[in-house]
Amino acid sequence: LWQDADYGIFYNVNFPPVPAAAVKGSKSVSQGFRRDTRFGVEPHYSPSGRKFLWIKGGPQDVPTEPETDAWANLDGYTSVTPMRADLTAHDALARTARFFE
Repeated sequence: LWQDADYGIFYNVNFPPVPAAAVKGSKSVSQGFRRDTRFGVEPHYSPSGRKFLWIKGGPQDVPTEPETDAWANLDGYTSVTPMRADLTAHDALARTARFFE
């Protein structure tokens, strides 16, 4: 996995809500989506005093699409999702650029 790594990719790893001994294994899956789930952030402080934001969402047992991270977690697997951080809306770049002309 790490040989010839694409450094534009990061891995989102989620662990299932079971004891470590009960984890069935790992699956490479796509990012899931839980309908009607609202996400937010909650500020916290680490033991060293550094501020960080905890991402919180809705119930973790809501069914989702097959072969997704949430699906794998609900089935007892650790999910590994390769992701890219570029969230640019490339289809909107030209229109946005015209606004600033």
